[in-house]
Amino acid sequence: MLIAKRREWERRTRPVEPEMRAALARRWASLPESARTPAQTLGRHALGCEGTHGVFPRCDFACSPCYLPQGSNRVAVSGSHTVAEVAGQMEYLRVERGPRAHAQLIGGQVSLLSPDDHAAALLVMREHGREPMSMTHGDFDYDYLSRVTLGADGRPRLLRVSFAGHFDMLMRGRRGIEHPADERSLNPYRKRFCDLFERLRGEHGVRFFLAH
Repeated sequence: MLIAKRREWERRTRPVEPEMRAALARRWASLPESARTPAQTLGRHALGCEGTHGVFPRCDFACSPCYLPQGSNRVAVSGSHTVAEVAGQMEYLRVERGPRAHAQLIGGQVSLLSPDDHAAALLVMREHGREPMSMTHGDFDYDYLSRVTLGADGRPRLLRVSFAGHFDMLMRGRRGIEHPADERSLNPYRKRFCDLFERLRGEHGVRFFLAH
């Protein structure tokens, strides 16, 4: 047992793990010849972005540049379906792209998932070596955020979360400002989004990383 643990520790502390080295080589080989330049990071230092695809396409906004298909809001958002599909996609990424990476939980709108289903999806991503980031329009309340991060016993089930909040004037449907006149008018809503996570850290010690 001790020898096995030492071997695992040695493998994990290598500059590049064998699985990652093999995944990088496959990525490099997949690039067109014209892209294999000295400045290219794909296939050398990184594999590129990862994210879920087509799992929960529903959204409660109506944004003018929306990329979702027309029938998205007629698709049921089922927790068991979401978690199973996320697990399957993460298993594929684990095999094809190496043991660890950052990955986006993206739909659709993540806050249409129940708090328990949202948390379960994040946990299954971590089980497959992914550091998940929830992509969101940010129009949810502290109650939702705390129910995602805290378990039934009130203690954190997620000690750290990453969220990317999307706020721009082409979005339609945000509470209090359904049709933003300009980008500056959204600043209070951006601040409110950040304040939710500051409160969560202050009350429960849950760390966070936010992107915009």
